[in-house]
Amino acid sequence: MFFEPENARELAKQAKILALDESKRRVMGDNARKYVELQFNRNKLAASFLEKLKEIQQP
Repeated sequence: MFFEPENARELAKQAKILALDESKRRVMGDNARKYVELQFNRNKLAASFLEKLKEIQQP
Protein backbone atom coordinates (compact mmCIF):
# COMPACT_ATOMS: atom_id res chain seq x y z
CA MET A 1 0.00 0.00 0.00
CA PHE A 2 1.54 3.24 -1.11
CA PHE A 3 0.05 6.71 -0.95
CA GLU A 4 1.28 10.25 -0.44
CA PRO A 5 1.37 11.47 3.16
CA GLU A 6 -1.60 13.65 4.10
CA ASN A 7 -3.60 12.32 1.13
CA ALA A 8 -6.73 10.95 2.80
CA ARG A 9 -8.44 10.23 -0.51
CA GLU A 10 -5.59 8.02 -1.71
CA LEU A 11 -5.43 6.28 1.69
CA ALA A 12 -9.15 5.50 1.45
CA LYS A 13 -8.68 4.18 -2.09
CA GLN A 14 -5.83 1.90 -1.01
CA ALA A 15 -7.79 0.69 2.03
CA LYS A 16 -10.73 -0.22 -0.21
CA ILE A 17 -8.45 -2.10 -2.61
CA LEU A 18 -7.00 -4.01 0.33
CA ALA A 19 -10.43 -4.74 1.79
CA LEU A 20 -11.55 -6.29 -1.49
CA ASP A 21 -8.41 -8.39 -2.09
CA GLU A 22 -8.16 -11.35 0.29
CA SER A 23 -4.93 -12.58 -1.29
CA LYS A 24 -3.22 -9.23 -0.80
CA ARG A 25 -4.41 -9.09 2.83
CA ARG A 26 -3.04 -12.56 3.47
CA VAL A 27 0.36 -11.71 1.96
CA MET A 28 0.59 -8.47 3.93
CA GLY A 29 -0.40 -10.27 7.13
CA ASP A 30 2.14 -13.04 6.60
CA ASN A 31 4.88 -10.51 5.89
CA ALA A 32 3.98 -8.48 8.96
CA ARG A 33 4.08 -11.59 11.15
CA LYS A 34 7.52 -12.57 9.81
CA TYR A 35 8.84 -9.06 10.44
CA VAL A 36 7.57 -9.01 14.02
CA GLU A 37 8.91 -12.48 14.75
CA LEU A 38 12.37 -11.44 13.53
CA GLN A 39 12.49 -7.97 15.06
CA PHE A 40 10.78 -8.64 18.36
CA ASN A 41 12.09 -12.10 19.18
CA ARG A 42 11.80 -12.74 22.93
CA ASN A 43 15.40 -13.98 23.24
CA LYS A 44 16.76 -11.07 21.22
CA LEU A 45 14.87 -8.54 23.36
CA ALA A 46 16.00 -10.22 26.59
CA ALA A 47 19.64 -10.20 25.48
CA SER A 48 19.40 -6.53 24.53
CA PHE A 49 17.81 -5.67 27.88
CA LEU A 50 20.51 -7.59 29.76
CA GLU A 51 23.22 -5.77 27.81
CA LYS A 52 21.70 -2.40 28.74
CA LEU A 53 21.56 -3.42 32.41
CA LYS A 54 25.24 -4.38 32.28
CA GLU A 55 26.08 -0.99 30.72
CA ILE A 56 24.41 1.01 33.48
CA GLN A 57 25.84 -1.25 36.20
CA GLN A 58 29.45 -0.46 35.23
CA PRO A 59 30.97 2.65 36.91
